[in-house]
Formats: sequence, structure tokens, C-alpha cells
Amino acid sequence: MSNKKQDIQSKLKRLDELVAYFEDSDNTPDIDSSLSNYEEAMKLVAEIKTELQGVTLKIKEIQAKYSSED
Repeated sequence: MSNKKQDIQSKLKRLDELVAYFEDSDNTPDIDSSLSNYEEAMKLVAEIKTELQGVTLKIKEIQAKYSSED
């Protein structure tokens, strides 16, 4: 789980960097760079979503395991 947490965190950090690229009003966007960054951001969003769904499933499994013993 530690590696997955670190992986999600590194992906979130990179996504933050990409968002900052688009939010930078001083940046004169290059269309090729913008398209490349947008595609990378969308890929990261999909990967993060999938990983978080796995974490959510694991949490539900743990809750079910321990709530059924009450």
C-alpha cells in the first residue's frame, strides 16, 4: 500500500504542475506543448481515478470484514 500511496502522490504532484502550466497567465501557450500537457493530465486523471477506486474497494473490504464480527 505504501508504494501505491507514493505513486498516487507523485501523480497528483505532476497533475498539479500541469494545472499550474495552464493557470499561468504569464505563459504564452505553445499549441504543441499545451496539447501534450493536456493529454498527460487526462491520462493522469484516469490513472488516479482507477487507483483511488481500488483503494476505496479495499477500504470497503476491511470495513465488511470487521463490521460482520460485531
